[in-house]
Amino acid sequence: KTLLAARTIARDIPVLVRARDDSMLDRFLKSGADVVITEKMETGLSMATQLLLLLKKTPDEVYEHIKNFRKNISQLTKKY
Repeated sequence: KTLLAARTIARDIPVLVRARDDSMLDRFLKSGADVVITEKMETGLSMATQLLLLLKKTPDEVYEHIKNFRKNISQLTKKY
């Protein structure tokens, strides 16, 4: 309801939505969200970051891995 109300008030503002998991991705995107951020994805990326650091990857290497992953996954979580 909040998403639809936001879109009714201001169609041109960017809308980011948080979801527990990806089961609501399509629904939120079809309802007007520009980006859907899932809790499970963010938790997983945080865990991956810590694991890579424990494996002695440099912070720059970790950043590149996470950046590339986000770039690839954004096709699923963004409207455009």
